[in-house]
Amino acid sequence: EKDTLVITFVPPPIVFAGLDQEYCDNEPVALAGTLSGTASSATWGSTGTGQFNPGPNLLNTFYYPSALDLSNGFVNLFLTSSAEFGCVPDQDTIVITYKEAPLADFTNNSVCLGENTVFTDLSTTSSGTINSWQYDFGDAGTSIANNPIHTYNGSGQFNVTLIAGSSNGCYDTIVKPIWVNPQPTAIFTNDYACENEVIYFNDISFLSSGNIV
Repeated sequence: EKDTLVITFVPPPIVFAGLDQEYCDNEPVALAGTLSGTASSATWGSTGTGQFNPGPNLLNTFYYPSALDLSNGFVNLFLTSSAEFGCVPDQDTIVITYKEAPLADFTNNSVCLGENTVFTDLSTTSSGTINSWQYDFGDAGTSIANNPIHTYNGSGQFNVTLIAGSSNGCYDTIVKPIWVNPQPTAIFTNDYACENEVIYFNDISFLSSGNIV
């Protein structure tokens, strides 16, 4: 009597989480893991307390750090394969180190239509120095000066965007609404009078918003 046993060797699962990277502390980590061998899936995990979005069960996903991750300055992210055919699951780890991003801010003077709006940069950073500024004045005008001057051609509210960059390669964005006050239009009428009689003047000045005072 004879019996035969066929042994089939399958390639083991192999995962690659990626290379260790530095990220600014105000941006998510873009993950792009790879999977080969017989494993059909892989799952992300971390030593931190952040969140994976859209989820940890996708090779391509994002990790959003928690406040604890940022205070620690780093987090380990690991990719673990599934285990089919009795194979031992594979795991690979990457280290994400966080750099402190700047805090973008600015102020501006109050102006009327036709006057210069002066923007003053208030951006700060505790890591390096602020070395770049990108203003969008909300009316198609832009500037890369740190304290630019801009004249609006219309009155009303404009949403101004400032992207401040620091010497460590990190950026921060702030959007603030500013107001350009309209100029009043001065007009009056008067009645006709004879010499030595009272003449009455009637103010009909108007302002597109606000009050004539």
